[in-house]
Amino acid sequence: METQTRIMFWHRKKLILAVCGLTSVWLVMVVNAEDKHRKKKQNVQAPSAVAPSIKRSAKVIKTISFPALTKHELKIQEALNTETECEFSETPLSKAMELLAERHGIQILIMSHSLGEEGLTVDEPVSLKVKGISLKNALGLMLEPNELTYVVDQDVLKITTRIYAEDELEYQLRVYPVGDFDNTLKDKCDNALRGYAELTDAIQTTILEYDDSISLVSSSQSLVINASYHNHIKIVEFLTQLRLARQGQEALSEDKK
Repeated sequence: METQTRIMFWHRKKLILAVCGLTSVWLVMVVNAEDKHRKKKQNVQAPSAVAPSIKRSAKVIKTISFPALTKHELKIQEALNTETECEFSETPLSKAMELLAERHGIQILIMSHSLGEEGLTVDEPVSLKVKGISLKNALGLMLEPNELTYVVDQDVLKITTRIYAEDELEYQLRVYPVGDFDNTLKDKCDNALRGYAELTDAIQTTILEYDDSISLVSSSQSLVINASYHNHIKIVEFLTQLRLARQGQEALSEDKK
């Protein structure tokens, strides 16, 4: 009899423990469900509590000219603006250019005939140790001691003498649309033509050489400029800076309203 009582007590104890365990599991499930529902509700309602912010995005300034650069010339211009490193010590020019061409994936052509006119060869020693500067600056530092320079022409990067690059026969004729300057300049001048004259004078006096030429074609609101490669690069930079300055002035005017 005592044994049966103990068995019944043990079974009852196990049943009570099982019920308690199930109850605990059910309570945990209920709490988790309520917590998930609360978080979901907060996530849905959260956006309505935050006011959307409106930011003024600056326009991308890009100076264009014609004829348009070929895909190869665009690749070279991009390479010229990328960082490079080199460690040359009395390295033949041809070898140095070969290494840079391979590193940046572009074609570099040494104009041996123009070097020969100045008593130089493709094996002139060059020395330069730099890191983390643009390829165009590295080339400038490397070539300057021998009065050499580079130009982008006919899908290749040409290494030539300064005299040859600045020769009028090597000038490039390019057309620059400048119609977007019309509204800005008319506010300060009697008419648009005077405004464009102000722009051409600025380019003429700050960039162009005495034998460069610049003309305004009012029918297409464009400047036609015949100049050296490096002067064209300066003109692009100059026009870009003018457009950035105007954009900055417009932003200041908007802030004052």
